[in-house]
Amino acid sequence: MVEALADALVLVDGPSDARRVVRVALVDALDELSGAGRGALAILTRRASAELEGYQLDVAVRLAGQAGLAAVVVAGAGAAGVTTARLAERADVAVLGRPADGDTGELLVRADRLLRPDASAGLGRLDELHELLLAADEEPGLAAAASRVLGTTVRVVADNAPGATVVVGGRAVGVVTTDTDGSVERLAARLVADRLAHIREHVRRVDAVDVRARTRLILDLLSASDARVEAAVEQARDRRLALDRRHRVLRVEPAVPGVTAASAASLEEAARIAAGLLGRDRGWLVAGTDEALVCVRTASADDRAELADVLDRARRLLDRLAEAQDAVPFVAGVGGPHAGVEGLRASDAEATSALAAARRNGSAGQVTVFDATGLQRSIAEWASTPTARRAVDEALAPLDALGAARAETAIRTLQAYLDERGSLVAAGRRLHLHPNAVAYRLRGIRRLLEVDVDDPEGRLVLQLACHARLGALGGGGRG
Repeated sequence: MVEALADALVLVDGPSDARRVVRVALVDALDELSGAGRGALAILTRRASAELEGYQLDVAVRLAGQAGLAAVVVAGAGAAGVTTARLAERADVAVLGRPADGDTGELLVRADRLLRPDASAGLGRLDELHELLLAADEEPGLAAAASRVLGTTVRVVADNAPGATVVVGGRAVGVVTTDTDGSVERLAARLVADRLAHIREHVRRVDAVDVRARTRLILDLLSASDARVEAAVEQARDRRLALDRRHRVLRVEPAVPGVTAASAASLEEAARIAAGLLGRDRGWLVAGTDEALVCVRTASADDRAELADVLDRARRLLDRLAEAQDAVPFVAGVGGPHAGVEGLRASDAEATSALAAARRNGSAGQVTVFDATGLQRSIAEWASTPTARRAVDEALAPLDALGAARAETAIRTLQAYLDERGSLVAAGRRLHLHPNAVAYRLRGIRRLLEVDVDDPEGRLVLQLACHARLGALGGGGRG
């Protein structure tokens, strides 16, 4: 038997002909070796072979010898250790190696055909099934096709039913069962389970690549300048991102701003934890930057239920981070749900504002939700002080010189531009103007202002001044 399969197997240790092979068994776990039967050629699946690290190979040889097996075939086996060699000789068990990426089904069918050349009916079905599985690259319809070939119903179930386990990424994700419990059917179930595991693993890897690309695009959309937004949008649509739906942003950052080696390492760990906690829900995308963890969720229609779920997940995430991180405390900020690309960017800005509020309040380890009403109330309280009124009047004096009507128009234009993070497109949508019209107005406003709109401190002063002035005037209005 071993000599006949010399092109597929190599003798690693032990005698090749001490025991006659009388049966072929496919073994999916180490504890199944004892049940393979005396005189069995036990072919270990890739999953079972992966378990044989270090002394586990010695354990496998000892179990094989006690059960009277003829040989054990291990995927990817190289030279064995001295202890394994002695055990194999003493137990009269051949330890055989096969390529790690070799076709388990083909080896199984060949060995069984050599052993039982007269068992043409069962082997013919297995051979046909093997050809079917080699050609299959999608899961839908696979069980039904296997059922037609075998003449019995093949099912893939999620529970712990008896059958062949489908293992993906080291985790059992299903079981293949057959209505008829014969040796051919058991072998067939193993073959189907192995192929399903291969297909699902491929899908999992492709999905992982797709998620990474989609995550990168989300970050690009959040950080893109006006000139880059449209290009980022096109790329995002190519990746099937649902940009027109509503999105909510959850930001997690170290409680003390500023990136250090410790906080950078902590953010990497935070990204891994968040991907495990939130990545199970396809509505979430998790992205890590050098300064923050950005989590984006496509919002549902029910605001209260959706927000409650986001807060629950955010709190669990901070709890997990607190357990995993000793030195770096985190804070979390949650933006509101907004539609479209600009809505996504607005939610990110709100999450950033919520983080700033959390830091001001010393809320390390807490989740803070952006409160637009509370923000306006705070601005109103600040604007009611004499010092603030003087600051507002000084900042907007060049625009006030235009006269009441023109000044209000200019202030509304400036506020929309600043609130929309310098986006002419979003400001135009808010003011019901073409972006070119917004740009034209801003050129005149910039010439008049004594404060630099592009300077972060100047921008904040002007934004507060616009909100304070327009809050006193009341309402929003068109351009």
